[in-house]
Amino acid sequence: MNQKILVAYSTQALMHQQTKSSSRKSYSHGLRAELYFAHKFIYKVILMNKYLSALGRIFLASTFLGVVVLKLIAIQSSPEGYAQYKQMLSQVGLGENFAPLLILIELIGGATLFLGFKTKLSAYVLAALAVFMAVVVGRFSPETFFIYIGLAGGFLTLALNPNTTCSLDNLKK
Repeated sequence: MNQKILVAYSTQALMHQQTKSSSRKSYSHGLRAELYFAHKFIYKVILMNKYLSALGRIFLASTFLGVVVLKLIAIQSSPEGYAQYKQMLSQVGLGENFAPLLILIELIGGATLFLGFKTKLSAYVLAALAVFMAVVVGRFSPETFFIYIGLAGGFLTLALNPNTTCSLDNLKK
């Protein structure tokens, strides 16, 4: 519906502009050309927005997927890797129980968001995790606080607009 309104509005604006500045003979040809390019431009903008939202979803998901992959590589790289990870969490005030929980939420939430499965729920869960991490880790690093808050904003935006292309959610429809 918004696409039809946008096309109708651009058509009316072009017709109004054309009637003010041209003679009767060139009006018909000039209007058709301008309408053709306006429709083509609007179509490209709509198509681009369609794919950019999917790209944004994938980029947001890759932040947590990338972090969890790096964590798992670090844990597997040494025999004390998991103990070191739990020790790092305890330094920021989180107990040992948070270690598997954080990895699980980041892995499942990132994967479901990457695939576009339950996008709205995944985005809300990862937004809550980002705000939680901003509060916990942000006490020690102001830069990290703002990064996590920015991620939370991106996830909330995605949760409000969950219909993106190239997602499993769209296969059900």
